[in-house]
Amino acid sequence: MTSSSITREELRIQGFDLIDETLSSLISCLSDALKSLGEDELIPYLPWSGSVPEGELPKGTQQLYSVGFQLLNMVEERVASAIRREREKELGADSIRGLWPHALKDMTAAGLSPDDIIEVLRDVNVQPVLTAHPTEAKRTSIRERLRALYDQLV
Repeated sequence: MTSSSITREELRIQGFDLIDETLSSLISCLSDALKSLGEDELIPYLPWSGSVPEGELPKGTQQLYSVGFQLLNMVEERVASAIRREREKELGADSIRGLWPHALKDMTAAGLSPDDIIEVLRDVNVQPVLTAHPTEAKRTSIRERLRALYDQLV
């Protein structure tokens, strides 16, 4: 994925292409898994595979979409991380909003001297807050399988 003098737009396009490729591969694997489980009636309802047949949805469609969105979330997280690393490497850490190098660059551009910045930072009080949404609570066995799948993506 590395090339010299890559632009933000090129990295953005690479990211979307990588999402499409990876998600397509995982949906294909999910289709194979459904076949091996004898759940062939769900295959036409796979997310991101084209049009959905009309009529009543077969039993298990909701769970299929839940799995599909979990896969999409994993793919998006993986790609976002990869593109962010590439962007930091190619364009510098100060090109990423939310990172300290970007904030320091903005403060310098606003005319603050290093001493001014140090004075401002002395008054900064940072306290991390960790939260979990109730819908993210999953059985341990499910979390372990999702983690194993994510590790395979990386």
